[in-house]
Amino acid sequence: MRDTTIRFRDLGIALALVGAASPAWAQGQSDRVSVTGIARDFRAHNEPGGHPDFEVVPANGGGLYAGNVWVRLDEDNKPMYIGNGRKLTSQAYSSDGYTIAPHLANRMYTCSPTTGSGMPQCDKIILQDAGGVDAIEIQFLSAIYNDDGTSSWTYRVRELDTGKDLSHWNLAIDPSHVVQNGTTPGYEVGLDGSTRFYGIKWDVSDSFTMGDFTIVLDDWYLGDCNSAGALIKAGNQPDTDALIAPSTGVSTDGIAFDTSGILQSTPRGDTPASYGPSDSGGISSAATFDQWYRDVPGINLSQTVTLDLIWDEDLQRYVFDSATDPFYVDKGGFFPINDELYGNYEATGKNFHFTFELSTEFLYEEGANQIFSFTGDDDVWVFVDGYLVIDLGGTHSALTQQVNLDDFGCFEDGETYTLHLFFAERKLNQSNFRVETNFD
Repeated sequence: MRDTTIRFRDLGIALALVGAASPAWAQGQSDRVSVTGIARDFRAHNEPGGHPDFEVVPANGGGLYAGNVWVRLDEDNKPMYIGNGRKLTSQAYSSDGYTIAPHLANRMYTCSPTTGSGMPQCDKIILQDAGGVDAIEIQFLSAIYNDDGTSSWTYRVRELDTGKDLSHWNLAIDPSHVVQNGTTPGYEVGLDGSTRFYGIKWDVSDSFTMGDFTIVLDDWYLGDCNSAGALIKAGNQPDTDALIAPSTGVSTDGIAFDTSGILQSTPRGDTPASYGPSDSGGISSAATFDQWYRDVPGINLSQTVTLDLIWDEDLQRYVFDSATDPFYVDKGGFFPINDELYGNYEATGKNFHFTFELSTEFLYEEGANQIFSFTGDDDVWVFVDGYLVIDLGGTHSALTQQVNLDDFGCFEDGETYTLHLFFAERKLNQSNFRVETNFD
């Protein structure tokens, strides 16, 4: 039976704390809050029974790699490897001066109300050609929930008189979606190698001026309000913007599609990241990555780990820092499973090569500048409401990224949301883990 409630933010995420029976963040300010997660221990690739992703050096050397996981969690609330990463030569910075995930640079997401006709005010976007001239208009027309369980999404694409002719256009879709018969012919589905944009792509002819495009998907999906929804190529430089696109698998019962939360992105004055070569960051494949945060007999061993976050009056944030936490100071870093599971490395006396994940709830307060900041090594990915907000992939020294929830417009004041954090320690170097947040 299909879920009869339409919730724009609902992505099918279970709002539960991993390894605990109640939400981890205390309601109201307290001196200390605890979060409980799962640590999984692995052997290095050069050990018997070792994992190919641990104690390896990426093809382009150690460093920060972004874009190797999809911006949405999968149906098990785990990150999805897409192997689309690049090495960063410099991080992206917000207009306020803090480091941010590179895919968030110059994106300010604001929900728009509907007009009197019931259609949203930003149901269309205008994208520019390589010369910065308005070239293509893309309009969301409808999402129809078909009786056979599929959904049909229709868009109108129109060339403007002022810009270059359209070469092709793409609509973002999640890799888990299956495109069905009835989709406008002439499409391709996959990763665009030149733009690193995953979705469905239509090439157009020189004679194209306007047309409607329909994509039929295998289930009923709600609109994705966070990621860039459409891309065009007119001239050498592609342009993207946020237009409603099918989200991950949330079903409804066929009630009229809720278009009240469509988003339009606006530049904020952020500083984009600088990119080096393409590289998976030392991850062998999607199959090996899927083992990082799942219990796999013969591959890893797991146990729960609890972290205490202490209220810092000066910062006005809760803080966990492996460099100052008494338990971890004695261990010389973030080593939650020393002397446990597969045991320590004789050369270091510490248990490296592990992952750690946690999932916890928080209350969103509009306009409260709710911050989540992470500093550490190696790989770290943080998702809020199932969307990637921190992307610190790769084997690197301690690095920082931060997210401010007020930079997104699809959270509702007073509602509870989920934060997922995924960490990996893959090298026999340091292990650092610092969280700062004022989440309730």
